[in-house]
Amino acid sequence: MTLPIKVKERLMGAPANKSIMLEVGAENCSKCVLDVLKTLTNQGYKGIFIASSRTAPDIMNICQRNGINQENMIFIDGVSEKNITYPDRVEDHSNVTYVDSLNALDRILLAINRRARDLKGEKFLMLESVSLTLVYNKKEDFEIFIHRLLTKRKKMDIDLAMVVAEKEIDNDVKLVIRRLCDEAVVI
Repeated sequence: MTLPIKVKERLMGAPANKSIMLEVGAENCSKCVLDVLKTLTNQGYKGIFIASSRTAPDIMNICQRNGINQENMIFIDGVSEKNITYPDRVEDHSNVTYVDSLNALDRILLAINRRARDLKGEKFLMLESVSLTLVYNKKEDFEIFIHRLLTKRKKMDIDLAMVVAEKEIDNDVKLVIRRLCDEAVVI
């Protein structure tokens, strides 16, 4: 699966301060994420990626294999939680911030706010997987998190925010995300 032309056009012509929900089937989610990352990094966007399906080092390796420039990307890793107890098992990367787990939503927001200052120029933020983030959080807590994330992105100087929502997630959650985003694109 490659990104439909209309989605690429929307991403390439996205005005500053825009938020987009990409609704995609779970079977195509990873490919969609990679296509979006490649499109944005090729345009010169710098990015913050909230890793929820794999560890940041794993995602970095996947990006490298797919020709995605990570030079101007920062990863927020909430998956390597078990390794935080054993720091010698966590790979040291200057572009990775580790948080305790995906249920540490306030820490994720703080990490985004802090690391967004490290990036100069046009910035994007991507929450890789709503469904996996929901596994670790109550629906109500996640809705508060997504509201804070999308409404405060301007203060964090983030030009484009994307939330990848699997078609299979709870309709109420999708509705909340749709209301908060400027645009929803079904792929």
